Amino acid sequence: MQAYKIILLSFGFFLLFSNTSFSQQTNQNQDTITILNKNAGYMVNYDLLRRDELVSLLKTNMEAYEIYKGSGGSKTVAYSLSIIGGACIGFPIGRWAAGNDEPYWLLAAAGGAILAISIPFHQNVSGNTKAAVRKYNDDIKANQKKKAELSFYTGPASVGLLLKF
Repeated sequence: MQAYKIILLSFGFFLLFSNTSFSQQTNQNQDTITILNKNAGYMVNYDLLRRDELVSLLKTNMEAYEIYKGSGGSKTVAYSLSIIGGACIGFPIGRWAAGNDEPYWLLAAAGGAILAISIPFHQNVSGNTKAAVRKYNDDIKANQKKKAELSFYTGPASVGLLLKF
């Protein structure tokens, strides 16, 4: 009887003092999309997303995808105006760099004006994309259930209970 108590107390002290480390982890959803600063892009799990990967993620949430698709016409106009404005600026500068004495500076000024016109269209595209990503993330967070999970943990040198929130 005495040996049984000693073994039980020894095992209890072993469990108590074998692993005295504590940690706290946040349980973030791994599917949320992170918006990087200054329209630098979007990330999931610390991986930078290409535009087609972002679209495929947004397609899983139809409401977010519809918001994203709403900027389709603005995207076409924005990119077209940017290309035309850039060409109008680049052509006179190229001629000037090649040694032409009389480049068409009026054409460069017109290109600058065209680029200025394209800025609101780019902002519309960026705003709709951010709104779609926010909608996607909000829906994911709304579908998550907050629950506590208690499990038995065994490691190479420790045994214990693990409580996750």
